[in-house]
Amino acid sequence: MIDERLEEQAASYAFESLEADEKASFESELAANPELAKLVDDLRSTTANLAHSAPARVPPPELESRILRAIQDEGRSQSSSGMPSWIPWALAAGLAICCGALLLGRTENAGSIASLRERIAGSEKQSSGLAAERDRALAAAREQQQQTSADQAEIARLNSERDALTRQVAELKQKEEALRVQNTTLAAKTQELGNKVTQLPQKSGLRDTQVLRLRSNMQSAPRASATVFWDAEKQEGMLYTVGVPPNGTDQDYQLWFVDPKFDKLVDGGVFSVGKDGAAEIVFHPKTPIASVKKFAVSLERKGGVSKPQGPIVLASK
Repeated sequence: MIDERLEEQAASYAFESLEADEKASFESELAANPELAKLVDDLRSTTANLAHSAPARVPPPELESRILRAIQDEGRSQSSSGMPSWIPWALAAGLAICCGALLLGRTENAGSIASLRERIAGSEKQSSGLAAERDRALAAAREQQQQTSADQAEIARLNSERDALTRQVAELKQKEEALRVQNTTLAAKTQELGNKVTQLPQKSGLRDTQVLRLRSNMQSAPRASATVFWDAEKQEGMLYTVGVPPNGTDQDYQLWFVDPKFDKLVDGGVFSVGKDGAAEIVFHPKTPIASVKKFAVSLERKGGVSKPQGPIVLASK
């Protein structure tokens, strides 16, 4: 740290104008203070530069007049060949002018140094501000980039969901069309079956025919149905199905009689259903039936069973 006192001593030291004791004390301070030593070097360099670059300074007019009068007075009083007495005065005046110029240059140089220091401090402050602003801009850019990436991911997700929904809508429309066709087919089959029901007693001779409607218990085919025509006298009947799902190759549908006289269901035989959901079979009970209350159809393994084991898919009320 250099205070104003040390700056003044440094200037005097650079100009070789310090007293001996003050010079010794200053040189001790100079040896221990690198910053002070640098200031002295700068002042000496400035002094040397001023000697070559400082503009010529015109002495005050009154100084020139005083020097001329002194020379004239000395000329009158001096007639011998010794050193004129005006020369020391001229040297003193020149030295004074030079010292004044140097001191003025030092003062201007010190002001320039202070100004440069202020400008450096201002530039450093401005640089720090610009660096902080740059960091904020970079952070904002990174945040914006992350937000843009998130937005793009969200857009991609929404597009994917939209495409999935579009496919789902197309599939539902296809199913709707298939159900519409199926309903049309079922309506035609129902009409056909109704016609057969009307004509059956005349064609088959089943005058005393019991007719029962079997309804679906299947969630996958809620519209499936069957109609049974039963002649108790002949112990013979006919079964018509509509919209019943086709059975697998290792399965059979099996018809069952419900007779209050028996404590178990009576086997009415097995049958298969094609892809169109329709079947027409003639059946006979394995045991004579006196009175039929209900009919039921179960889905069993191939060849049938002695008592129901699979699910009851159709049943009358």
